Amino acid sequence: MYDVNVTATRPFASVEELVFVATTADLAQNTRGFTLWADLNADKRDGIKGCETQVSYASADYETGVVDFLVWEPVWARQTPMHMVVTADINTYISSDAAGIDLVWGFLEDVRGNPVPDNNVSYRGSSAVIHTLDSAFVNLSQDRALPAQSALPGERVELAKFNVYTKDAALTSVEFVPEQGKLAYAENYTLSVDTNYDNHEDFEVPGVVSVDGSKLNFNFSANVNQGAGGSTSAGSETSARYALTAEMVDNVIGEHLQLVLSDNASGFGGVNTKTNKPLKGVIFNGNPTTPSQFRVWKDDSYSTVITAVQPEPPLVVKELGSMEPEYVYVAPGTQDMVMDSFTAYAAEGQDITMNTVVFFADTQSMGVFENFVLWFDTNNDNEVDTFTTVEPRQEGSYLYFENIEVLVGAGQSVRFDLQADAIDTVQYSSCRVGLAQDGVFAELAEDETALDPSGEVFIGHRWPKMFIVYNYDGRG
Repeated sequence: MYDVNVTATRPFASVEELVFVATTADLAQNTRGFTLWADLNADKRDGIKGCETQVSYASADYETGVVDFLVWEPVWARQTPMHMVVTADINTYISSDAAGIDLVWGFLEDVRGNPVPDNNVSYRGSSAVIHTLDSAFVNLSQDRALPAQSALPGERVELAKFNVYTKDAALTSVEFVPEQGKLAYAENYTLSVDTNYDNHEDFEVPGVVSVDGSKLNFNFSANVNQGAGGSTSAGSETSARYALTAEMVDNVIGEHLQLVLSDNASGFGGVNTKTNKPLKGVIFNGNPTTPSQFRVWKDDSYSTVITAVQPEPPLVVKELGSMEPEYVYVAPGTQDMVMDSFTAYAAEGQDITMNTVVFFADTQSMGVFENFVLWFDTNNDNEVDTFTTVEPRQEGSYLYFENIEVLVGAGQSVRFDLQADAIDTVQYSSCRVGLAQDGVFAELAEDETALDPSGEVFIGHRWPKMFIVYNYDGRG
């Protein structure tokens, strides 16, 4: 980062402090710290440019950009120059294209510990070097897709979502692997882009889609996908949301499919839109902490699990939540909260008896709620009017309503509401409770033939509300 030679015209002078100032913007934001090294053994082959001993460490001040080294090792300048070097530890995230420092003050003492007057210290040499930084990067962070879904043959389903934020860069490749099922369970895999986050895809990303055994890789040209969302202004910081979709094939009834972002660094790529050079280094979830220009933040649980069901299934269950997560704040002791709602529709010609409904909490805080009751509609007016007398069974994050014996008439739809109370002793907690994957067990009313929950019951999941129990006044 900087070379300095200290020479004393008198026999000895001790280097006690060296002060540098930033010659570029955002020095503190772009560096983790600076190290001062000295050549104390006169061996030019050692260390960094012959400087083998660390004699000080400092960080740049966020307001002034000053780097102040207080030297802790004895460093004596003589008539023969004492060579010293400053190195910088560059941040993983950098915001500017250059970094530089320049020496503005040195404090020295003579052999008796007396300060060397400033007017006896002169500064000579060439101008400070400005070091070029490649600040281009791609940040890819996985977003929550819809909860587990049922899908009919040929239906296009959403498998995963992720956000891409770039600076002077463009995404050029991304890779997925199956967590459940096989890539062959679907076809016509597509990546689409929402550039303004209005939940409507603006265009499909053209490029090469390769299915290689257990890997699904998208490769596309940077000029199509510049700036993470079609922007052609190189140098801008842009972001966009991507969605992975596919069409289910027709011979996998009862099977599950879930695709997650790969852990394979070679499956991801980006390019610097100023230089057209590939970005260097890929890290996942911040590990390892090595220099990188492509950073992936992934959570496999955020990918949707798809269950393939038969055409015209006997029972169709649809949650009434939203396409995007919603949050509701309530006070401790709040009663009769509707945690989740869904409708159950029986196909024409078959009365269906619903036996068991299973709910799942996507946090570990179901214990802050009590008095769970499953209400349902008995007169087809879409208003719940009675409740099951079954006491639910809780097991970990699952809540079971068993042997409820609710009849859904052929060609009719019944609404269900899961209600609960918040306990009055909680200070702060949250929980979202929705239908579990394959969470509805039913049978034909006529002959009690059980329906396959994976292949004969269609469940369309949506996001139930996240209830956040918060004690506003601190009492509870």
